Amino acid sequence: MELYNSGKPKKEYQYWIPLLLRYTGARLNELAQLYTDDIVNYCGVWCMEIYPMINGQKVKTKNSARIVPISIHLINHGFIDYVKTKKGHIFHELPLRISGYGDNASKWASRWRSRFGYGRDLTLHSFRNRYVDELKKLNVEERYAAELCGHGYEGFTYSIYGHETDPRKLFEIVNLIDNRFTKDIHSFNR
Repeated sequence: MELYNSGKPKKEYQYWIPLLLRYTGARLNELAQLYTDDIVNYCGVWCMEIYPMINGQKVKTKNSARIVPISIHLINHGFIDYVKTKKGHIFHELPLRISGYGDNASKWASRWRSRFGYGRDLTLHSFRNRYVDELKKLNVEERYAAELCGHGYEGFTYSIYGHETDPRKLFEIVNLIDNRFTKDIHSFNR
């Protein structure tokens, strides 16, 4: 996180996207395409709705459409307050391209990675891999991990008759993700 702080993000998405990736397990494009209306409060839990609702928003598969609770770590870093200052597309610096909203963030991350001497195998998608690894090490039931990450889950009963898990249960799980690497990062002040 020393490198994160010393990188001095110039744009808001350069600060928020890595944190969102770290604490949501979402795909880059799912985060880059968020609108303020996608940040909602369910049962007292702040969540992001990842659905193809607005022109240009898309999900990888039908299972990718989901609700993901926003970690207390993101809330403590000021994400909800940040969203409340926006209207429409949260990361306006990330315009819609043919492949989605994440292109500029992906290019920025490649340059940033090179600047700090990381190899090509470390990408923004690595945050998602680490998130899933952590859920597994925490012994989180696979059905919850699948729901959080937008993967299918192979259970007949749950897939036919089940409904989304209560956001409060998923909120408990997302708050298990280790925050020791991000607790000392500086706030992004505009």
